[in-house]
Amino acid sequence: MVLWLFKQATKIVNDRTKELYTLGLSDDEKARTWKEEVKDVEECLAGLLMSWWLKHHNNNC
Repeated sequence: MVLWLFKQATKIVNDRTKELYTLGLSDDEKARTWKEEVKDVEECLAGLLMSWWLKHHNNNC
């Protein structure tokens, strides 16, 4: 599960990075936007992992 999530996160970040370079942004804008995208992905992954853990943990209690 964790490996799958990591692969999905990597794919999302790579796809978003490619999109950034087609927008004609300055390097500073690209860096700032990329950091925001990574933060969004991290937050989504944290939510997914927490949901999975709670579901798995509650089923075993």
